[in-house]
Amino acid sequence: AARQTRQGERVTEQVSDMYGDTLNPATITENLQRAARTANKTAYDLADANPKAAHIWNSELQNILSTDFGQKAVKSAIAKSRNEALEAGEEVLEQTFRIDGNGRLQFTGAKTPDGKNAPDGFGLRLKFWDQVKRSLDDEITSLKRTGMNNEARIVDNARRKLLANLDSEVPEYAKARSGAAEFFGQEDALEMGKNYFKNMDSFAVADARKAMEGLSKPEKELFSRGYAGELVTR
Repeated sequence: AARQTRQGERVTEQVSDMYGDTLNPATITENLQRAARTANKTAYDLADANPKAAHIWNSELQNILSTDFGQKAVKSAIAKSRNEALEAGEEVLEQTFRIDGNGRLQFTGAKTPDGKNAPDGFGLRLKFWDQVKRSLDDEITSLKRTGMNNEARIVDNARRKLLANLDSEVPEYAKARSGAAEFFGQEDALEMGKNYFKNMDSFAVADARKAMEGLSKPEKELFSRGYAGELVTR
């Protein structure tokens, strides 16, 4: 057992040497995911063009956002959406919510920074939900790094429900996240790498390589980090 422990420590050191001391920080993951979205901009634009992407809201999404981690994700998503709009030179429109008497989050509309109501038709757009998804990604990464695996599992289950809802409304969104998602059984490159490590015996190497050819450069980096992260935790 001691020998296996030392071997595990050496593997961890080798992988950490490859990626630095901060193998799985949320900031690196976020930057790589942003780069992947930039590389797949055409596909994301196609998803945004779907009329159903203008406003997505139902009871299951409301349940997710009403949790403590959901409300945290909403705050982060609003801030990130504002920063990205400013960076792109776009009009800043922020979603507003309130908590009702039952502790559930209610969407109350969208406003400009000076408090004016947003134009008709502007609601909980797909871009906003993509930010929520990314915030949940960050939360899961942080929880796992601190050993809170059960809490990470709960957030990840909610994240999967979120994506199932969004993909049902806007199928183009699933395609935008990654063309290789169907093969690896995961919705983004980071999760693909993790799943590949866990289930290597079930994948034909040649088929896996072919599927990876469809990944952009930042997606391949995310894939390798997901794989390496699982290797370190073994």
